Amino acid sequence: MTSVSAKNVMIQTDKLLVEDPLTAETWDTHWTPLVGTWKWEGDSIKGIEILEQKHHAGAGRIEPMTSGVLELEFRMDDSRQLQFGYDYYTEEKKDHMMRAVIEPDGLSVRAGKGWAKETKMKYVGTKIPMTFEPGKWYHGKIEFHKDHLIVHIDDQMMFYGVALISQEAPKNRITLTARGTASFRNVKLYSGKPKANWDKTEKALAKKFPTAKPKA
Repeated sequence: MTSVSAKNVMIQTDKLLVEDPLTAETWDTHWTPLVGTWKWEGDSIKGIEILEQKHHAGAGRIEPMTSGVLELEFRMDDSRQLQFGYDYYTEEKKDHMMRAVIEPDGLSVRAGKGWAKETKMKYVGTKIPMTFEPGKWYHGKIEFHKDHLIVHIDDQMMFYGVALISQEAPKNRITLTARGTASFRNVKLYSGKPKANWDKTEKALAKKFPTAKPKA
């Protein structure tokens, strides 16, 4: 097993839970589209928003997780926004939890709870100015532990924040969304725990990313 822990800031990985190239076969077996159209093209899955639905294209894969690392490759095709992250999803209870939000001009992060009209999500910190080019593949990675969130783009740490709405609830669904059309491939999910020096690292990150404010 190839571990990503050497490049992680917060999480020491221990087990590979998901390794999904997002082929037509793995998509049909493990993923559930909820909104929009999703189809396999070449070497990836493309999400296509249906404007009449008045909602971004959305799909998910059930996989219980606590602390760990989620990574994938994404491409903005004809998209004004795509998101990837995790939720909690059962027939009895559904919660939007965390999203890395990719737009042509930057990266932002949303975290919260609830579903449909009950959704309550807040932006964590501020938007990080970046340029995401249509048709170009990027590698995204989220490290998560309780309310702490770290996002890497192309192996460079770009964001650290502390969610304003608690993320300590169970998580069990990888989620992908697209406004317009966007493609995804090579999803991996690792379980893990905070590194031994995380307390010191956290203090340094809080200074580097001053908008990350722990809850009272």
